[in-house]
Amino acid sequence: GMFRYCKRYRSRHTNNRISRNYAKLVKRKLDLKKVRNIGIIAHVDAGKTTTCERMLFYSGNTFAVGDVDRGNTRTDYMDIERDRGITINSAAVTLKWDDHYINVIDTPGHVDFTVEVERAIRVLDGGVVILDGVVGVQAQTVTVINQAKRYGIPLVAYANKMDKIGASLTKVSHSLKNKLDMESYVVHMPLGKDRSFNSVVDLITMEVLEWSNDNFGYNMTRSQIKDEKVLKMAQQERNALIEQIAIEDEKMLENYFAGEEIDSVQIMTLLKKLTLQRKGVILMCGSSLKNKGVHPILDSIINYLPSPFEKSPPIGIDSHGKESEILCDPKDKLVALAFKVVHDMKLGLVVYFRVYRGILKKGVKVYNSNSNEDERPLRVVRIEGEEMDDFPEVPPGNIGAAIGLKHTTTGDTLVESNKDIIKLEGMNVPDPVFFCSVLPEGNKGEDDLLEALKYMSLEDPSFKFEINKDTHQIVIGGMGELHLETVLHRLKNHYKISCNHGEIYISYKSKITEETEDTVENSYTTDTVESGSATIKITPLETDSENITELLYDSSELPPSNARLYKEMCLSAIDNAIKNGVPSGYPLIDIKVQVLNIDFQNVKSPAVMRNIVYQAVLKLAKESEPIIVEPVMKLELTSDKEYTRAITDDIISRKDGRVENVHGDDRVQTIDAVVPLRNLVGYSSYVRSISKGTSSWSMVFEGHQPLSPSLTEELLLKGTL
Repeated sequence: GMFRYCKRYRSRHTNNRISRNYAKLVKRKLDLKKVRNIGIIAHVDAGKTTTCERMLFYSGNTFAVGDVDRGNTRTDYMDIERDRGITINSAAVTLKWDDHYINVIDTPGHVDFTVEVERAIRVLDGGVVILDGVVGVQAQTVTVINQAKRYGIPLVAYANKMDKIGASLTKVSHSLKNKLDMESYVVHMPLGKDRSFNSVVDLITMEVLEWSNDNFGYNMTRSQIKDEKVLKMAQQERNALIEQIAIEDEKMLENYFAGEEIDSVQIMTLLKKLTLQRKGVILMCGSSLKNKGVHPILDSIINYLPSPFEKSPPIGIDSHGKESEILCDPKDKLVALAFKVVHDMKLGLVVYFRVYRGILKKGVKVYNSNSNEDERPLRVVRIEGEEMDDFPEVPPGNIGAAIGLKHTTTGDTLVESNKDIIKLEGMNVPDPVFFCSVLPEGNKGEDDLLEALKYMSLEDPSFKFEINKDTHQIVIGGMGELHLETVLHRLKNHYKISCNHGEIYISYKSKITEETEDTVENSYTTDTVESGSATIKITPLETDSENITELLYDSSELPPSNARLYKEMCLSAIDNAIKNGVPSGYPLIDIKVQVLNIDFQNVKSPAVMRNIVYQAVLKLAKESEPIIVEPVMKLELTSDKEYTRAITDDIISRKDGRVENVHGDDRVQTIDAVVPLRNLVGYSSYVRSISKGTSSWSMVFEGHQPLSPSLTEELLLKGTL
């Protein structure tokens, strides 16, 4: 009701106003110094969506404040996100603040969706890290911030939930140092502890920041510090901040120790420099749910995070393999990156992109360097949550979405034409770890289901599906239970396909333990008898390394067409053998396959060539003492201290896991453990019941370990554990 009404009202008024301003800005070729492309990085429970909502509201961008707890927020626009109170799809939202345009790319905080995070992080220039003031940095935040570090993204940090019991800015600052080796420059001092938290001292300007109690804290006021005790504490904190940062600036250090007053402009200038050099992060605090502390985040985005000009340009690789920097120049040729694809039932594929160079224009043909296809964007839009505005073009340094592209998927680079091929760096997509079979029910057939799954795998590269050769079932694979639930939910609600699904299971792999080399001969009867041989050597590699294939046979005497055919057949055969695995159905990992020699003199058909190599690899793998290995996860669990013992006992005695560390204080403790994935199916509801709902947990993939002989026997007998 209220929310829908507000959205309608909003779209007629605010949106038009922002669009008109934005259109003027686009016409003026956009003063890029006034643009920020930022992401919000946070653990699943740190309060990210609430903070995003407040940012939209305070910037005059929405008339109702949505709340994840009530399930009506703007940036989470998929139903399951509203149901579960977590953020899955990175919506790009534009807001205006202090004469600047901020493109906020929302990133999920749940580890099942690290690919979502990675694809959003690639197009950011800066990020806001939201941390839980009680627990500080959590495991998944570490994963995401490491992704941000990999792409060289400057960050600012905000400690949320300062009104919760046990919240402490010092604790958050220590956890940034201990877990991420990150310096934090504390620029706020909270006033009022735990539930009595009510305002903040800005240590740079030495003012008290207060928020109005009505209208969701829409108005923030700054005033002088009146309380002597507070003033004295704030002075000490400010001096500590100056001493911490002045190490990087000799002149400031001299002036400070000479007793000169260091003004706020000097501090801010140095903080911006340190932020852009990624020497550390400024640390603010507040409570978004209580409407306190969000205005300074918006200010910090403008004051400390880079415009597209200030961020080091991405590296592009041309068709000859030569690298070059892609500079933010509207007059040069187009280079844009598609960082997200969403399938909409009415519009078809909506491709979110960032333009790095040149201008992407509506209706003007572009070329996809990855799929080698011409594309034509029929519409170019800017999206806010569910609303969209049309634009004739998007200049460099900006984010938009294109409708009408048919061959573009996540991570593709769009350029002017096939003469100007440039590719921006691809993405690391992890292999799925959870699987289940699906069967359509009702009148929607298998073809509809396969088409929907195809669109979903275009949207999300970490989601895979295939038809099992033996059982002919459709099997879907993803990064976690929640990931697969999201897929099933989307099939039902978005594509209107109800599915019966099998139990969620995990994938086991096989691995050889000895090196073997041999020549394997085989003959096959087609129209005539075709016989040939392959000399192959297989070697076990370190745990969790990439598989390696090397073709070392002499192809210099072969005619070019034969050389190409032999190479294709060998590679395809090895790939199939590795996927099949030994025993069959358990793909091989950590293996190096070298083809030392092939004799295809008496072989005419490509299928026979492929079969000779395929059978040779499998025969050698069987002779190399293969074992089955299982995936193991690194687990981080936060819970009230009184339940820590029950949780650790359960991990050690029932879950085959090992506890590596337990740390925290008298109230809240964090358990770091390593547990086989097979024991974590359904763990969420289980751990919630042991800890009376006080715990939150997350996992990241740690690696593979050998399965015990008794479990291997059980697995081979039953096909599952």
